Amino acid sequence: MFQFQAIPNLFTHIFLVIKRKTLVDEYGSPIACDLNIGKTQATCTFEIPRFSYLTESERSQLISVPIRICGDLFCYNKSDQININLQYREENPETLIETSEILLSNRVLFRDPLAFSTYHNSFISYTEYLYDQAIAITSVDGRGRIIIPLYKRFDLTWGPIHVDEETGTIFITYTSGDSSSLIKIVPDLDTPKNSTRTSYDLSTLDISSTAIIDDSFFASGGLNGIHLSETDIDDGTRIKVNTTTLGESLNITDNSKKLYAVLVDGNGSSTQKIVRYNNNIRDSYAKSISYSLEQPGYIYYETPCNEILSEGDYIFDSCGNRFLSSDNAATDLTIRGNIPKPPWYSDDLEHYELRKLVGVKKLESSGYLYAERSSFSCYPECSNYVTIANEQHSKFKEYWVPNKISRLVGAYQDNNGNIWISGRTKNNTFIAIKVQSPTL
Repeated sequence: MFQFQAIPNLFTHIFLVIKRKTLVDEYGSPIACDLNIGKTQATCTFEIPRFSYLTESERSQLISVPIRICGDLFCYNKSDQININLQYREENPETLIETSEILLSNRVLFRDPLAFSTYHNSFISYTEYLYDQAIAITSVDGRGRIIIPLYKRFDLTWGPIHVDEETGTIFITYTSGDSSSLIKIVPDLDTPKNSTRTSYDLSTLDISSTAIIDDSFFASGGLNGIHLSETDIDDGTRIKVNTTTLGESLNITDNSKKLYAVLVDGNGSSTQKIVRYNNNIRDSYAKSISYSLEQPGYIYYETPCNEILSEGDYIFDSCGNRFLSSDNAATDLTIRGNIPKPPWYSDDLEHYELRKLVGVKKLESSGYLYAERSSFSCYPECSNYVTIANEQHSKFKEYWVPNKISRLVGAYQDNNGNIWISGRTKNNTFIAIKVQSPTL
């Protein structure tokens, strides 16, 4: 970041053009600067290319950068030529301090399904037990681990795990070929083998996300186009189905008994929408907001923002865009900016440097905790971050995740106020780590 004094009212805009080190002296693309209200100071942010490739000695030396200051985009107005000297100071975030570790599974499934239940004060995850697929309820307060066997079949694609926090009932899904099922598990914590399992047929295949509102279980997915279904969790009755070939993906979440979804239009579009359904998934959206992605260049590698999270009074997409969830129709789904990022972060970074929001937790002490990782298929060398911020995002601090986690999956707060993070290790096991609470 570069700041300098400007002559009041002389320019309505100021641009920087930086000389690039090439065989021929030439200047790069103009960089627009921000003027303060009195137009007495300009703040310009520019990127140092290939900074990570500089040697330690190169970083410690003063570097002279020729800069042309202009009053218009193409420098038709008279400009000043100045040289500024730069010296880099490397600043690394602190690393979260680990206090304990729990093994959740010795085998990781592709989609990293995991849930934390406040009802059980435990992690709920898939695992293997005596050649069975199983559900593990792993306590965080020393009560140990409970295993509930499922099936001996290993050709099933398991979906998200959802817990009804009012009853402790666990809901899981799986797809096998051209059929899928919802399994309702009522755990018997004293005698796990006596836990009840009830299976219902589902119409949605390749399930990507689920939600529960009152007595309805919602599932989204689909192998061809988008499929959204609603099923009664008491008797398995299929209530409603909404199938369309429009769009690329749809993922759902619930917030305050309202169903929200993120819909990606597909066809290489750089826009998507957040929608809210009004009790009937067949009806038109009760409300929706379309917005342009800031990373149109890399949606061709993958769909970066097509997952949705809910926490507190907000809905988030997986790029960190934040939307208000409100009972007031006028303010519901109004955008509230992006989650905090460090000053160097920009949306035109290389694709492997961009971030994906994988977890959000509203803290008991006020504020929010955000868990992010490299947004592309980075395993086993993901960059993993945790950021703590006040609700207004006027203050925030970023932390590294302990390096024993190679692919961060989420962040949680247990019933005792402890902070946990979870993810894969390089050995392809699944762990949860309790850390000292980060501070601003």
